[in-house]
Amino acid sequence: MWIFLGPVIPSFNDGAQDLAEVIRLARRIGAEVIYDRYRPKPRADAHLAAGYRPVKPTAEWWSQVKKTVERICAEEGAACLDAEEEWRKARLRRAGR
Repeated sequence: MWIFLGPVIPSFNDGAQDLAEVIRLARRIGAEVIYDRYRPKPRADAHLAAGYRPVKPTAEWWSQVKKTVERICAEEGAACLDAEEEWRKARLRRAGR
């Protein structure tokens, strides 16, 4: 069983408190957390900018969020996996490696 935590969007749901709530729930029910970053798309970006505020995810921002997620997962004893790593593992399984 797993819970998808994503997309994590700058200044919307990337705070430690927001992340921790999902991670704690996953640990409580024995689910793995697969987390992923917001991947900009023109229509989604326009919608967020028009209705809320512009979103500008950067590599530095995502690196910090990943560190926060991994720290919370370690503190809570939850199994967490970055979606990109999960994709790599799935490709290797399909390839028989």
